[in-house]
Amino acid sequence: MLPAPAPRTDDPWLVDARDYPFGAPLEDQLRFLVRFAILAPSTHNSQPWRFRVTGDAVEVWADPGRALPRIDPSRRQLLMSCGAALFHLRTGIRRFGSVDRVDYLPDPARPELLARIRRGQPIRPLARDVELFAAIPARRTNRGPFLARPVGAIESDLLEREVAAEGAWMIRLHPHDKLAVAHLIAEADRKQLADRAFRRELTRWLVPRGDRRRDGIPMVKKDVPSALPFAGPALLRTFDVGGGVAAREQELATLSPMLAVLGTDLDEPRDWITAGEAMEAALLRATALGLGVSFLNQAIEEPELRPPIGRAARPTGFAQLILRFGWGAEVAPTPRRPLEEVLIES
Repeated sequence: MLPAPAPRTDDPWLVDARDYPFGAPLEDQLRFLVRFAILAPSTHNSQPWRFRVTGDAVEVWADPGRALPRIDPSRRQLLMSCGAALFHLRTGIRRFGSVDRVDYLPDPARPELLARIRRGQPIRPLARDVELFAAIPARRTNRGPFLARPVGAIESDLLEREVAAEGAWMIRLHPHDKLAVAHLIAEADRKQLADRAFRRELTRWLVPRGDRRRDGIPMVKKDVPSALPFAGPALLRTFDVGGGVAAREQELATLSPMLAVLGTDLDEPRDWITAGEAMEAALLRATALGLGVSFLNQAIEEPELRPPIGRAARPTGFAQLILRFGWGAEVAPTPRRPLEEVLIES
């Protein structure tokens, strides 16, 4: 058995809001907030973002070198991941007393530039901004089973309101629809894991135990999919393990105390950024409530399965994410690259 790696003293997750540099130059304050932006979740923990701090603004850029062409050919999930990071920046600016002013997709000639955010006039932070910002370093993706304890209507209503506040919608699935979606999730698992291109792409992001890589999916966490064998990437590249994964993921979906579909009315790049912002609002609220959250997006990644996922939630709109909520054990965070690796120096 390999020894556990020594703990890092430069772990990005150890950032503390109490260290905010009041009185420092604006550029230093914005760089501090980028340290919270990099804690956002992303597909396969690919962290597909870059940031440029330019005087009074932070630019959020997509990093095409971290795209996932098999499961995300349109880069929809990449933009959602960057939208989550943008939401952290927006929340931080409000938390420390300013309006957040955002220009989305500000330069058609540079489509990788997703947003430019500036501080506006001074405001008194709302309780929502304080609570959600405090939840950022505590947020985790929990792929383990949840307790057989229901998620009440009060909690689900709060989560749905957070999503609506960011311009998207989230529908909690009724039991019959939950079973139908669980079946589609299993169908997607079998299809994806029978596809060598999918397995090659996934193994690129699997990180063996003891590796000090700061992105990707630690195998010890069995993060995505949850039923992958501990034998690791070599076995995954060689054999079809879809049946076991499908059964496990279907069980996770079926037994989830709350399974929900998050979506948007339209399905363009701007809507994908919105979906990421709305997703992160829900995840941070769930964290503040003590709820665990994880993703079951494989059915949405398959074009022919995405429409029935949307119809299970509501008759119009476009499904963007499947989220499971519940009460579970504490889990460790996935690694993050340090600030220096994601900053674009002017």
